[in-house]
Amino acid sequence: DDDDDDDNNDNPKDHGASLNSNNKNAPASYDSALQILAHLVRDWSEFGAPVRRNLYDWCRQALRDHCPQYDQHDHHHLAILVPGAGMGRLAFDLATMDGHHVQAL
Repeated sequence: DDDDDDDNNDNPKDHGASLNSNNKNAPASYDSALQILAHLVRDWSEFGAPVRRNLYDWCRQALRDHCPQYDQHDHHHLAILVPGAGMGRLAFDLATMDGHHVQAL
């Protein structure tokens, strides 16, 4: 049946399917402009500072605690990959505040 050609992905509705939160294979966590704005506020505004302190400062401290090669006084910094970096604040802080070499994806 020519009408049921599932291998053809020319339907415009199919191109946004990977952003649907019900899709278990979704590569992104942004289903709407509201989510993008919420992440921007969390990562880059003063309103998001308490959340960043709770989460991002914990991540930075965990690196200090669990990476013996890290020595803040000798400036022996780490090479860090931040997958799923979102709006990039954790990667930014690791690079600017701690001096690490960071790649954010």
